[in-house]
Amino acid sequence: MTALSFTTAGELSATNAGPVRSDPQMLLPIAAGGINGPMYHRLTIVESYDGPFDLTPTPGGGAMGRILWTSSGHVAWSQTAPLVTFTGKRSLTLDMAMPALQLTDPTGPSSQRYPFAASPMVTRLRYDPNEDPGARRWHLYSVRLATDCQAAPSFAVTWHDTQYSAGSTVQLHVRTAAGLEYALGSATEHSGLNSHVVSMRSLPRGTYSVLIYVTNAAHVRTTASSSGPLVKTRATTPERSRATGGAHPRPLRTAHPNPPGHHRSSPVQPLPPGTGFAHHLHPAELDACQSSPPRFRRLPSLCGRRG
Repeated sequence: MTALSFTTAGELSATNAGPVRSDPQMLLPIAAGGINGPMYHRLTIVESYDGPFDLTPTPGGGAMGRILWTSSGHVAWSQTAPLVTFTGKRSLTLDMAMPALQLTDPTGPSSQRYPFAASPMVTRLRYDPNEDPGARRWHLYSVRLATDCQAAPSFAVTWHDTQYSAGSTVQLHVRTAAGLEYALGSATEHSGLNSHVVSMRSLPRGTYSVLIYVTNAAHVRTTASSSGPLVKTRATTPERSRATGGAHPRPLRTAHPNPPGHHRSSPVQPLPPGTGFAHHLHPAELDACQSSPPRFRRLPSLCGRRG
């Protein structure tokens, strides 16, 4: 790489150069003891580059990046499959706790397909921004490695119904892996951004998916669910339920949420990245997390060839 520079805001810029111009690499600084992959595994990289989008392996192409790492007991870099990078300032988000067969490059040898979130500590972490054999100018704004998203016992669930119709109502539930559902609240939906504060205090500890059931004025119901888990790990002072008289609400025994013939063609859509608390339900969007992970900004280290 050449023409390496930093702005006062911490933005790094560089241009592909020899000895292998199609293989720029940034070795990210980490703590001396390494990274606890099972804990810190949700990765967000904010990046951009100059010029148009092109995937061809010719100058001006190679618009794809990779994440690479080594763990204790390994010499070769394990690496993700190529991550396509489109034009403009964008966030790349990745759950590094995915199984190695899903996370890593399927064309690589077994020595480069071991997991990130395993028991050995991650000893090195690297970002390769593109595979352009030309002199591409690229920019790195931030790298963030975080724990699972965290929320207060009461928080706002936010959504946007792209097929909103007047008179629609919403029921907010959570569901366990075993299929048990608990009601969190209900609301009247309106066009555009919707937000409703719910409480986890009365829920048993466990892992849940958040569900939004929308019923319009014609009694047509559609469902949206969070792409990531909502995990309650700590006991809270229980709130007694009027319905059950107990410390925890009784799981709901519901019929199929979408009876045959009562589907809308498209579900409620989550918000785009970075637009609200909805992304506590989408932990891949790490910048919405309220944890305190390490941030990497000044990253001037240079490495050798990939692999």
